[in-house]
Amino acid sequence: MPRYYFLPGESGTAPSDAELANQEAARSEGLLRLADELRRQAHRRVPQGECTLKVTDDSGVVLFHLISAIRDMPAARPRPR
Repeated sequence: MPRYYFLPGESGTAPSDAELANQEAARSEGLLRLADELRRQAHRRVPQGECTLKVTDDSGVVLFHLISAIRDMPAARPRPR
């Protein structure tokens, strides 16, 4: 089975790898790992920006670049009393 590598952005999480059946399975695994990272960060105030994860193959070619963006909108700001 092919090996795929999961490279998180600046979250501090270490890169990891897994043997998976195909690229579609690697894409699904990448989505799950990105969701897990977001869940780990949910207990604290997550700054605006992006949480990212790249999925590469054995030769280092980036197959997928998963991005979750957080943007505060004006309506989210507390109103002065």
